[in-house]
Amino acid sequence: MAVRNYSSVAPETTLQSGINNVSTVILVASTTGFPAAPFTLALDYGAPIEELVDVTAVAGLSLTVTRAVDGTSAVAHSSGAKVRHVSSARDFREANLHVNASSGVHGIAGSVVGTTDTQTITNKTYINAYTQSSSGSNVPLTVRGFPSGLQGAAMTEWRDEANALIAMVDQDGSANFENLSIDTLTTLNNVVINGTVSSTNLVDSQLLTASTGWTISALSVAVQKAGWLTLNASFTRSGANITVDAAGALSTGIIGMGTLLAGVRPKSHLALMYFHAGNSIATGTARVNSSTGVIELVRWQASQTITTGNTISMTATYPLA
Repeated sequence: MAVRNYSSVAPETTLQSGINNVSTVILVASTTGFPAAPFTLALDYGAPIEELVDVTAVAGLSLTVTRAVDGTSAVAHSSGAKVRHVSSARDFREANLHVNASSGVHGIAGSVVGTTDTQTITNKTYINAYTQSSSGSNVPLTVRGFPSGLQGAAMTEWRDEANALIAMVDQDGSANFENLSIDTLTTLNNVVINGTVSSTNLVDSQLLTASTGWTISALSVAVQKAGWLTLNASFTRSGANITVDAAGALSTGIIGMGTLLAGVRPKSHLALMYFHAGNSIATGTARVNSSTGVIELVRWQASQTITTGNTISMTATYPLA
């Protein structure tokens, strides 16, 4: 469907000179009231040899035309032949197709997405998705939930081909993931998903790897919501005893207990983050190196001994990288 222009104030005119059946330039007596090109003219208007042409350019009284449009035939026309700006059957045919089409309207192959219609949108890829602000500048595309008080269990859900829930955003803005899947991870000790603790190791999804002299305790769990991770990392001493002096310094110095894998490390600009560590006997201080993901035991309760088999736990909450 091509765009054409129309006028309601274009009086009938005439050809100033005759043309044959292949001429693509015509000379008319007047262009008064004609719209801007492109538009439609009838040559020999009302006669048996009437022909429709599309005007594609106007230069004074000289018009460049496409011959024999909308089912008419290209024939010769004499000087003085009537010329009139008209609509034709295709104008009504194309409008009717638009009205009755369920898809493919406005030149688009497929259904048009309405701004107020309730629709199911499929097979769409969003790349650099933006909307326009009142000032005309681009702002990131925003997904909004129902008005306050009308929210359901979720504002936004992501589902697979079988309609199984993959992830959702709650009405309070929290992100929940039905399955934790981080490509760089390789075995998982317990992980909390949607508030439920998985009691068995999940293949190819590990939070931590143990440093020499330590093992990862089954007490290790993690909760991920809205881009933040709350981690309870627990390590059991498998190496030699570690003694602690009266000032709380470890006989081994600061010691690494384990390493977070890349998918669950904090943002690197957070540098060293310190957290409380402890067990049923004593307490101390641990830290996470954001750049390397190493979890280190820094200090322990004065004059205590960390013996083989002791478990030390720490809880850390941080934004994910």
